[in-house]
Amino acid sequence: MGNKRPTVVVTDGDHIMRASILHDLPSAVHRLCGWCLDKNAGSNVKEGEFQIRFARLMYNYYTEDEFEEIWRALVHEFNLHDNELMRSTYEKRHSWAETFLR
Repeated sequence: MGNKRPTVVVTDGDHIMRASILHDLPSAVHRLCGWCLDKNAGSNVKEGEFQIRFARLMYNYYTEDEFEEIWRALVHEFNLHDNELMRSTYEKRHSWAETFLR
């Protein structure tokens, strides 16, 4: 890499890896792997339509207000209010949603 430090690091979100990136590469942006998120969402919420709409939310750019509105609609429609994976995924939205990565 020509003695250049990476500016972006993409991982599956492992907590130890996140801490290491923060410690060793403090100027790098840590982004969560879209494929991993999609796979986890699909295995946790077994609704094809949810996966389609979640992927759209992940990869498309929306205003923050639009993102929040779409997220709330997904949680409501698929009854995910008590789903721990979706709650923690939402909390990490700045690491995976195109809305917050630009």
